[in-house]
Parts: sequence; C-alpha cells; structure tokens
Amino acid sequence: IFHPERSLTGFLSRRLERLEDALLEVEMCEGLRLLAGTGGSLNTANPAFQTKQRLLRHLRQLDCDVLLMDIGAGSHYHALDFFLAADHHLVVSTPEPTATVDVYKFIKLAAIRKVLSVFVTRSRIGAELARRDFTSVQEILDLTGQADVEARALAEQTLAAFRPLLILNRTGQAGSRLNTAQLRKVLRD
Repeated sequence: IFHPERSLTGFLSRRLERLEDALLEVEMCEGLRLLAGTGGSLNTANPAFQTKQRLLRHLRQLDCDVLLMDIGAGSHYHALDFFLAADHHLVVSTPEPTATVDVYKFIKLAAIRKVLSVFVTRSRIGAELARRDFTSVQEILDLTGQADVEARALAEQTLAAFRPLLILNRTGQAGSRLNTAQLRKVLRD
C-alpha cells in the first residue's frame, strides 16, 4: 500500500486520537489489519519520549490476537525500546557477514538496555547506572554486584529471561555463506 489513507503519522501528529482509527483493513485477508508506517518527517522519525510512550500504551490496548511490528534496522533507542516492549523478540536477518555483525550489535545493545531497565526505579543504583555508558552486560553485572548482591541477582535473572529468536532470511540464495556454528556462538556471546 503505497499511499494509505490513514497511517501512523496521523496518530503521532494527533490528527487521530486513537491508534485503532489508523488501522486499515487488508482486503485479501479477513481479520488482518495494517498500521501503515510513517511518512518521512523528522517528527515521526524521531518521536519525543512522551509520543513514544503514548504509542506504546496504545499498542498494548489494541484489540488483537497477534501484533507484529516491523521496527526496521538500526540499534537506536527507539528500535531497542519497541523491540523490548514485545512479548516475543524476533530478529530477522540474512546470512551475510555484515548482517551477522549488525545482529550481534543489536542483540547485545538490547540485552544491555533490558538489564538497565530494571534499575530505573531503584534510585541509588539506577542513578549510578544512568551516569555510565556500557558496552557489555558483564560491566553492568560487575557494577551492580559491587553495590548490591540482590541487584546483581536481579540483573542476572533479567538477562536469563531475555531469549531473542533469530529468523534467517534468504539462506538458499547463491553466495549466502552461513556458518551456523559460528553464528550460534556469536549470538550466545
């Protein structure tokens, strides 16, 4: 659908109050509805925190059995936050080496953000963690372990519950070299 009559842009710009009003019926499949993506404006490409929270709240309120979101590529905060808001975390990638590096970076940063999110309301530890920039979950575990044994246990429990799934696309194409053992090791790390 190249020119939808309604889209996410209408909701984000508040021309539509309810996200439900932006949904389009898909003619070829009864019961399937589509929320068309945004146009190319700066406000919709980088919504303010309050706008993102409003969207997440309305997504949770949609009356549906399954909500599938394509958040696109990239590891910016918005992509990570929408990914982490899901009940099931699916990453779709191709077997090319550069895509493998991108998947590793995305999942690593998602894990860091997921673990950090449990400390937002813990004032002392949350304030300390907010002042730092982390490149690994291990750094968070080490720092929380120094401050509070229970905090480290909470971080480890949160990390253990984070089990993203990977779907590989285009694996049968000529030239796609897939070293499954190496990919599994990278993702496990």
